[in-house]
Amino acid sequence: MMNSLLDIKNLSTNYQSLAGPVRAVEDVNITLNPGESLGLVGESGCGKTTIIKSIMRLLPKDATSTGEIIFDDKNLLEISNSDMRKIRWDRISIVTQSAMNSLDPVYKVGDQIVEAIRTHESVSKQEAWKRAEELFEIVGVDKDRLHEYPHQYSGGMRQRAIIAMALALNPDLIVADEPTTALDVVVQAQILKRIREIQKRTKSSMIMVTHDISVVAETCQKVVVMYAGKVVESGSVKEVFEEPHHPYTMGLKNAFSDIKGEKFELISIPGYPPDLVNPPKGCRFAERCPFATDICYETTPDNTEVNNGHIAACHHVDKVNEMREEAKKRETWSNFDKGVAHK
Repeated sequence: MMNSLLDIKNLSTNYQSLAGPVRAVEDVNITLNPGESLGLVGESGCGKTTIIKSIMRLLPKDATSTGEIIFDDKNLLEISNSDMRKIRWDRISIVTQSAMNSLDPVYKVGDQIVEAIRTHESVSKQEAWKRAEELFEIVGVDKDRLHEYPHQYSGGMRQRAIIAMALALNPDLIVADEPTTALDVVVQAQILKRIREIQKRTKSSMIMVTHDISVVAETCQKVVVMYAGKVVESGSVKEVFEEPHHPYTMGLKNAFSDIKGEKFELISIPGYPPDLVNPPKGCRFAERCPFATDICYETTPDNTEVNNGHIAACHHVDKVNEMREEAKKRETWSNFDKGVAHK
């Protein structure tokens, strides 16, 4: 067995609020091997970005994290701030969703990439500039555009520039936080294609954070499905999306176009995620789940390994075939009464 590059163990992250601690992430376990790509998927507020910020140690001061984030045999939650700064960009880099806000508007893009390289490596300005030109070639942007300012770039070009900056120091792990959210579908397809090509070329590991399961299906080998701060299902992309074992994953599939391109009526999941200041007992998805029974409202489900490496946190994995068929029907999701379906 290969040694993992990143091993997250029982990670919990809370934010302080006037109403009390917000339990944004609770008992999350994720393993990523060298060269692997993993998708973190779930609706807004499920904890995806909090996990990324916990890894990068970029949380606000009112946030606290417990558990372990083991990277290269070091617990990132325990190392000093100076050691963490050496890891950022050098070993772990991030591609943000807001490219315009990530680039300084008063400096040329090339100068910003050169500065990032020279901050971490003892190279001349000429060497750093040559590397910036090579990076622009990798992401598909003319090297002459390095002499321009961010406002002279289109949205897609700014996103490519951020990807180039993330690759500047040949990181072991690339974290992409909703990298195509603000782009039109044509540019999004181009960016995703470029990300796949880059990862194959550099052999870096990648975490892709997104609410869109089609993006994960297109770019990742493994997937972790989040709901209300918890992991509800994880495994290979093929198994989780083709044979989902958690009702929330089934509901997500209904809400997006089929990953194989087949046409069907989109079905939304009714209701809203729970309050994470006072999360409910039992399964956090129970109030929105048409298959919930009494036990779902009272007892937190264990993580059940339904196949080799495929894990689901559901009390009713033994009824998965019946649930999958029912989950395809609009009336399954629209006809049950919130809080009454389990009676």
